[in-house]
Amino acid sequence: MKFCVVKIIDWLTSVCKNIIIKPVSIIYILQLVMAPSVTYNLEVKDIDYLFKLRDHWWFDAGIAAFYDIAERLKKNDGQRWLDVKLWICPDGILVSAPDELLKPFVDACYEYLGDLWWNVSSSKQEEAKDLVIYNKEKETFSCAPRRNPTPVAALSVGGSSWKADYDAYDGLSDEMKSRTDAFLKETGKSLWGIKKDKLPYEQPVCHPHIETFPVKGKKRVCSVCGQELVCENVNQTVFPLFSSQSAAFSFNSKFGTPDIVCWECAMLGKFAVHSALYKVADPYTQIMQIYSNNMAALLNMHDMMGNSSNIRIFEKDKLYFRDFGTGESIVELAKLPYEVLWSFFLISFAELNKQKRNAIDAGKKLKQIGSLSEEDLNDLAATGVVTMSLEKKGQTFITKELVDFHDSVYIFRLIDYIEKETKEDKILSKNSGDFWKNLFWDFVLVQNKQKPYDPVNGLYRNRILQKVFEKSSILQDVEDFVFKKSLAYSYPYLYRILSFVILYERVANKRDVDYEGGKGMTKDQVEIATKLGAQIVIRGKKTLMVDGNDVNKLKPLKGDLFSLRKTRTANDFLEQLSRLQFRYGLVLNQEIIKGILVEKDVDFEDFKAYCMISALNSYNMELGFAEKSNSGSTAAENK
Repeated sequence: MKFCVVKIIDWLTSVCKNIIIKPVSIIYILQLVMAPSVTYNLEVKDIDYLFKLRDHWWFDAGIAAFYDIAERLKKNDGQRWLDVKLWICPDGILVSAPDELLKPFVDACYEYLGDLWWNVSSSKQEEAKDLVIYNKEKETFSCAPRRNPTPVAALSVGGSSWKADYDAYDGLSDEMKSRTDAFLKETGKSLWGIKKDKLPYEQPVCHPHIETFPVKGKKRVCSVCGQELVCENVNQTVFPLFSSQSAAFSFNSKFGTPDIVCWECAMLGKFAVHSALYKVADPYTQIMQIYSNNMAALLNMHDMMGNSSNIRIFEKDKLYFRDFGTGESIVELAKLPYEVLWSFFLISFAELNKQKRNAIDAGKKLKQIGSLSEEDLNDLAATGVVTMSLEKKGQTFITKELVDFHDSVYIFRLIDYIEKETKEDKILSKNSGDFWKNLFWDFVLVQNKQKPYDPVNGLYRNRILQKVFEKSSILQDVEDFVFKKSLAYSYPYLYRILSFVILYERVANKRDVDYEGGKGMTKDQVEIATKLGAQIVIRGKKTLMVDGNDVNKLKPLKGDLFSLRKTRTANDFLEQLSRLQFRYGLVLNQEIIKGILVEKDVDFEDFKAYCMISALNSYNMELGFAEKSNSGSTAAENK
């Protein structure tokens, strides 16, 4: 008899894998249908509940966030949750716990989430303590900080989102009104609410209410995961790009019934806020999520460069602007989607390199990338990053761009290659400061001098970085940019830009290694083009400034560079070079004379672009140096 009962319970448990079933209830049912004289000695097992991957970047990020918060909760209160176990499965996270602990544990994780991202106060709010609260048990008034949700959580928070136990002022007794008035007069504070007419008995919270493991409600098929569970209508708290029923009907009153999501997806959608890496630069909010269809790879990436990594910050005031990167990081300068994505990979790469050095010092083996090893690339290759660009519009927002990037290995290799090459560059190695941060500033073109920090100033930079992520050529875009910058600024420094475009094009065209599938100009051909540009300027300077340091004598050279740039064919380009030969005594490289411009791998526009970027770099350096020397000698004469 005992064997049969155990078999029945095991069968019920296997059938109801994702449903909470109380073993004691099963025993009770068995007792009703079997002889009451039979005694049962049954072991009550833990309940296993699997939160499965959804193959959706937002909800899967929510599962990774749930795991991170669950681990934090167990670490903070290990004794209470000692019997709760978390298991990483290929398709999700398995929570194993006694029946009486499973729901309380998940609820506690959600409340922990709310305290991290929804119910938080800034330093100014903590200092001001403008919220008046009455403690019913102690019968005393006190002041507490008001609260303000962090940017991603705030996307779906409105005035009606705030909840608290309170009484309206008009509903208070005369004695209580008198005490309240006296406290408000003494402190100079006001009551809570839009009309400032509510006396709360606790600090208000704004995180949405969810019912985990609901027992009431009709089970329906979820539109996200396909499971048949208790569902609710889609709304923005589940996924920022979902629209509520009222919002949808405001656009079209003939819309049908809204889609539904199960309680699991509704909960995981809120947990995804914890995994989101974001940067706010008014009016834009850039949100990134790491995703993968492999749970172990996803969690590993979050350990390296996500919610549980060292690049994550939880500094109270910074959380209202960004949640990753140190105070000196490039993310402070990034505003547009590809800028933020680029800064994310730069920061992650720097952190991995730091871990590498620490691991080597400690005699440990660490998975790495690029100069970092191949072992870790499997997890990187299995993950992607989605960047969602939102623009604030009144009380709501519009989606400007959604970028799905899934080749982290390529970006890390690119960064690693450029860093190695620039360290060996004699000119760049002498430059002070961080190469990437300085390069970021080099790609700025201020559109409105009254707004030097306007995100619009990074449009060229964002467009160039977009092509970097797409593995497209940036050569023509950079050439166009440096000419416009040279017209807008006095002698801008362009050598970092020139070095970056040369090194990037090598990687993008697979010319950085001996590879048969490489395309585009070779390293030697690029060197010929850049040396030609520099040579034109050097010879022009020697010819035009032979009798003194008057920088105005160099200005005809700029006209010659514009004429060279306007050439549309290789023949026109060579004719213009012939004129410069006679004018400045230019000596052409034998490869140019032999016909490098008609070689198979050489595109004329690319050759000309390299030549012009190099020429402008040399022109700005030479003219800027001559002007400084001239102004210095003039000042000495005046003395």
